[in-house]
Amino acid sequence: MSVLEDEILPMYYTNRKKWLTVVKNSMKEVVTFFDSDRMADEYHKKMYKVGVKKCKYILSWFWPGPGKANGQKLTAKSITWHNCQTRRQDYAAPFNSLIQNRYLARFTSNSCMRNPLFKIREDGKYGFMNAIGEVVIEPQYVEAEDFYNGFSRVRFNDRTVALDSQGRLLLRHVFHYIGLFEEQLAKVQLVQKWGYMDERGRLAIPIQFDDAGDFSEGLAPVSLDGYFGFIGADGHFAIAPKFDWAGEFQSGLAPVTEGDSAGYINRSGEFAIDPLFDECQSFQGDVAVVVRQGRWGLVDKTGKLLLKPQFDLIEDYSNGEFFDGMAVAVQGGKYGFVNTAGEVVVPPQYDFAGDFGEGLALVEDKGKFGFIDKIGTQAIKPGFADAGVFSEGMAQVKYHHDQWGFMDTTGRLVIQPMFDAVLPFRDGLAWVSIGGKWGYVNGWGDWVWREK
Repeated sequence: MSVLEDEILPMYYTNRKKWLTVVKNSMKEVVTFFDSDRMADEYHKKMYKVGVKKCKYILSWFWPGPGKANGQKLTAKSITWHNCQTRRQDYAAPFNSLIQNRYLARFTSNSCMRNPLFKIREDGKYGFMNAIGEVVIEPQYVEAEDFYNGFSRVRFNDRTVALDSQGRLLLRHVFHYIGLFEEQLAKVQLVQKWGYMDERGRLAIPIQFDDAGDFSEGLAPVSLDGYFGFIGADGHFAIAPKFDWAGEFQSGLAPVTEGDSAGYINRSGEFAIDPLFDECQSFQGDVAVVVRQGRWGLVDKTGKLLLKPQFDLIEDYSNGEFFDGMAVAVQGGKYGFVNTAGEVVVPPQYDFAGDFGEGLALVEDKGKFGFIDKIGTQAIKPGFADAGVFSEGMAQVKYHHDQWGFMDTTGRLVIQPMFDAVLPFRDGLAWVSIGGKWGYVNGWGDWVWREK
């Protein structure tokens, strides 16, 4: 008290300059404890009670009544992992199609989240729970996407904002669009220009580009003044902008176009595969899809044509995307499969086909669904009204009474058909819906969580 009365107060009235110096020095000592991260963290803990809270909706088994989810009908063609362009809008299911594509592509090696989170819904608001049904992020958002590479995207104050697994919003900057995080960076758009944000919400690469792609193998394709090049994580050009279009690097090569022709360049920006095609897609391991005259085929990393372009290009469909070493191939409205060696293993003959998973693929023949193996042999006889992809040893199947259950790879029914809509198992749980209400079940069919 004597210091305040004998030194500080007299200094305030008689030596204002010295007093201001003392105040500024005091601020310097504590300013590091009052950054935006600390304040945002405190705000969320107090306002939203972030943390693990035991979910009060873990319920026992029940037998539901009939009906379709939200009055809609889910079919194999809408539930297949990569062929689900309208599912998020039509059914409000947990996964955005782009996230679903990428999640499945890395399904066996995705270790970005040691404790996976699952999207839940209460009173029209979305949040997240863990694998045992504990609410980790309270339902509070009118829109939310599944977590990918450690982040979700949610609607907050009419803006899309990144959300981390602790429930913290990245609010340092507000953007018109935020992409998915790849290699710790996400592309962001402000007005008509693009830049990149890091995992703390900081603007890592300034807004300056006309267009931007995701980072892959340390580089990202960007457009500046009408031409595409590649930048590194520091924002500097590693390959000067000189192409009319560019895709992501995979396996050391990236697809680019010059004029009306497309080929592949190496990390030096030189053509490794001459631009001899109409379109090119990024490599998937040692093979890539190339297009000529509206048909797709396959090339290897040396540019050798493994499969002559012959299969139909279908709009909004992942043409030639490989799952479990096989890709769906469509010709004349019929579905078959090719492998990564460019061999047509299963000639197009089915009315529909889904992706391979765990050695089996869904096929439709004369309105009935069954499964074939990788040499085209019938593994599970077509007899289902609908079915889905195998994941974690089980596939969703629908019987004639219009309800879904799950069976194993031998065709044995594991979870009785009782759901109006389902999605494949991931991280031990499957999303299900009854009468428009969400839920999650485990591999034994036990309820882990259920919407009120």
